[in-house]
Amino acid sequence: MIRLILLFSLFSVSGLAQVSHNYVAAKMNGVMANEDGTTIPIWGYGNYSAGVIDTITLPGPLLRYNFNDSVNIHFWNDSPEDHTIHLHGLDASQANDGVPTTSVAINPNDSITYKFKAKHAGTFLYHCHVTTTLHLTMGMYGMLVVDYPGNLLYQNGPGYNKEYTYLYSDMDRTWNFSPISPGPFYLYDPTDFYLNGLSGTQLFDDTTQIIRIYPQDSVLLRLANVGYTIVEYIFPSLMNATIEMSDGRPAPSPLAKDTLRIYPGERFSVMMRPDFMHYGYIEVNSINMFTDSTLYTNYIGINEQFHPTGIADSSRDPDWTIYPNPNNGQFTIQSISAGNYHIYNISGALIKQMSLESGDHQISLDDLNNGVYYIVDAESGLYKQFVVAR
Repeated sequence: MIRLILLFSLFSVSGLAQVSHNYVAAKMNGVMANEDGTTIPIWGYGNYSAGVIDTITLPGPLLRYNFNDSVNIHFWNDSPEDHTIHLHGLDASQANDGVPTTSVAINPNDSITYKFKAKHAGTFLYHCHVTTTLHLTMGMYGMLVVDYPGNLLYQNGPGYNKEYTYLYSDMDRTWNFSPISPGPFYLYDPTDFYLNGLSGTQLFDDTTQIIRIYPQDSVLLRLANVGYTIVEYIFPSLMNATIEMSDGRPAPSPLAKDTLRIYPGERFSVMMRPDFMHYGYIEVNSINMFTDSTLYTNYIGINEQFHPTGIADSSRDPDWTIYPNPNNGQFTIQSISAGNYHIYNISGALIKQMSLESGDHQISLDDLNNGVYYIVDAESGLYKQFVVAR
């Protein structure tokens, strides 16, 4: 009986496995729009199908597989130089690891299929391993994820209900504008610092980069560093951040940390489980590895679009109004569309949850103490403040 149970358990997980295929091409004629409006030349990866290549992006496409999948990455080099895909951190055979000295460099207009078994759930990287320092900083990199079934991080690991991926990188744009003669690597001096290829105000304007997290959520952050500087994440203490995995392997035990430094090539899985509602940001510092000085700071918004000044983007007003405001605990919510709304006090404790249709709704909260409160759209994270004053 024990043997039957064990076999069934193994079959349950392996039964989800499949043969997965990705079609990835390398090109050397891409461009990206920087925050300051500069158009910067990049080399990189893009998906392709039937010989048609998607626009190459920085970073490259997110490659995603299920635990135990048999993976086939079909790689086509559509460029005038040799390139590879190195599977950074994965247990691939030498022939499939994309390091030219132990496998093969892919010549222009040639192709290869990299194969591996996704034996470990976790967060990994891929990048070109030909003249790595140059090809990587030109933009030839991306993130690779192996998912364990059931929204678990790994077998018998913690579960999560939301996930965000942030791939950090840096660039010395003088290299991108003159890749034929960039100079020796010790003169590499990064000028730009990215999360998912975005920097500064671009992270505020792209709402998909904003973390939507509410009390009792378990939100997974997959964090990786493919740059040549250290990236430092500073999490608000209310997020209860814990490090769960490092470099694609489970940590011996969860480690509670408000500050995490990630060195080049490292990957971490961080879980956030707040007890209270929070509006703010994660501070992301780019740090010089030799001087330990901060070169640049990016911000990841939490439940709102925050600028470095701390001022929320006023152009994203909710489509409802509250009146009167201030009030005595009795007020009207006038909503244009139906939605789920939460009311929190100034400390972030949940006071009330409501599902409202469009129109006017009379709300009576006579037991509220005088003070400041927030009503939040549970889907968008947009909010309005109101005051109870008797």
